[in-house]
Amino acid sequence: MEKRFKKVHGSLNALMAFEAAARHLSFSRAADELGVSQPTISRHVAALENRINQPLFERHNNRISLSEAGVRLADSVLLGLGHIEAAWDDIARRPSTETFVLACTYGFAEHWLMPRFRDLQRAAGGAPIKIATTDWMDCLDMNWHSPCDRLLRF
Repeated sequence: MEKRFKKVHGSLNALMAFEAAARHLSFSRAADELGVSQPTISRHVAALENRINQPLFERHNNRISLSEAGVRLADSVLLGLGHIEAAWDDIARRPSTETFVLACTYGFAEHWLMPRFRDLQRAAGGAPIKIATTDWMDCLDMNWHSPCDRLLRF
């Protein structure tokens, strides 16, 4: 099988470190943002520079600026990570397709379940809840289980 993205394979952390350093123009601030050490950012940037055989930053004593290659890569990484983040947010916002069905008697639903319904909704994580009420529980097939069944505790 052909490996996709061979040239950037294994570099996602390095690209994220580079993007933060490019945005802040500081390895120290990038390290603070990502919760890593400054030498970790330096190693990631050095690894990227070795892989592309070009400097990404111009170093001036304690200050850095992006090289021409650095500007090109920073723009591309920002665009790519921006698309990934937008897709992530869109997918995470979509409601669950899982539905919970509760079967109980009218009395149980009215006196016990309904006063606790908000807690049940929270426990279900926003998934739709359907309540099937009946006074003839023996007519319900209690052995039926779907692959999506899960136990809710609240």
